[in-house]
Amino acid sequence: PCGGGGGDYELAWSVAGVDRLSLDQPNWTVDLYIEVPQGATLEAVAGTPSQQKTLISTTSFYQDGYGGPTSRDVNPKFYPIAPDLEWDSRVTIGCLDTTGAPFDDNVLQNIGIDWGPFENGGDLSAGNGLWFVLPTDAQGESRMFTSQDCSERSGVLIGRLTTMELSSEIMFEALIQGHLPDGNTWQSSVAGTVSYNGEQDCNMNQIPDACDIANGTSQDTNGNGIPDECDSACPGDFNNDGVTDVDDILEVINGFGVDYDVDDLLLAISDFGCTG
Repeated sequence: PCGGGGGDYELAWSVAGVDRLSLDQPNWTVDLYIEVPQGATLEAVAGTPSQQKTLISTTSFYQDGYGGPTSRDVNPKFYPIAPDLEWDSRVTIGCLDTTGAPFDDNVLQNIGIDWGPFENGGDLSAGNGLWFVLPTDAQGESRMFTSQDCSERSGVLIGRLTTMELSSEIMFEALIQGHLPDGNTWQSSVAGTVSYNGEQDCNMNQIPDACDIANGTSQDTNGNGIPDECDSACPGDFNNDGVTDVDDILEVINGFGVDYDVDDLLLAISDFGCTG
């Protein structure tokens, strides 16, 4: 994945889910961050005549009818009646939704942005607009997060985005601004491209399984790359959906001679019908 352009202030991300929507179309969700030093803040994501702000999907963004373009428009109280709302595409600074989580409040503001194309699944573009918080607002403070390479970094969340099709890419570019721990203002241009690289999240904790295993959050005692809490009780369940059925035999046939051998095929056949 490409990224960078911002020196000390880089675009970082973490895949928060795969195929979480109820729609019959592949999709993946990513949390976008700006990496900033510990103790520093991020207060504005802007587009200017000399630095266009763009947020682009090579396919389309998922937009839920119960949500809106920013985190202040996503109310988790509606999740029980509209589960897909949790994966609504929205921009932010620090907060995930209208409750302010993980902070106490969400006071995000915006001006000069035409949200229409973005809310219809298209691109966001602004040459004279921004979303922002004030230096006194806690949600601009940097926090630790798990990045795409499974490392722990310090940064500020700027968006949760769901894009259709696993082959899609997300491109971002903007002028960003904040304060350093000593009170001085920093400003930088940031750009990057984010793509899906096969990440899975079987335990639904919004951190890729590989990172859970690498960081010790989950154990993988059999070394199959799947957290132990997600392993099926059925030994022939090669696609890990909790049951040994035709899909598992097809999985073995598809990977026969590369990932699987005759013993795997016999196991899937002997375990056929198992549910765990």
